[in-house]
Amino acid sequence: ELLKMLRAELGDQTALIGFAGSPWTLANFMLEGGSAEKFVAAKNLFASDKKTFFALMEKLSAAVATYLKIQIESGADAIQIFDTLANSLPPADFQEASARWLKQIISQLNGGASVPASRPVPIILFARGQNSNWQILVETGANVLGADSSVKLADVRQFLPPQIGVQGNLAPSLLLPAPEQVAAAPNRILP
Repeated sequence: ELLKMLRAELGDQTALIGFAGSPWTLANFMLEGGSAEKFVAAKNLFASDKKTFFALMEKLSAAVATYLKIQIESGADAIQIFDTLANSLPPADFQEASARWLKQIISQLNGGASVPASRPVPIILFARGQNSNWQILVETGANVLGADSSVKLADVRQFLPPQIGVQGNLAPSLLLPAPEQVAAAPNRILP
């Protein structure tokens, strides 16, 4: 209901971006009971009991897909999935522990039964710290990939097909200074 109200208030002048955490990130918070100094429970479950891990990820993936579909139906112009804790995975485990579930969600959003074909929305995916897995990220089906501030946008661009957008890359600390400095910061990261 809130998204519908926001959509009406914003009109067509401002984009409304819906979002959700990735199954991997959600599993980490769930299994730790909240935030943690080190996230280890999900990695331990992934390593020791794949059957239970996969069952959990199936449930989380279904819930995230449903949640994002509701946001689209309520007027979101784009969707962003945050795999904020992707950096806790070794790059070799990222495909099986996270990316396969992201791909499953994105495939349901891009052409799923409850998403009107006349209203496709771009899907943005941010997987913090997975800077050696650009091909796997492309294969999720996301339209735009987010880059964290540890890489240069020009370097990321060379790994992506031309139809895949790239966004992000601005270090969060750059948003703290005076407004003039914040306004100038994006010009320093653009290629």
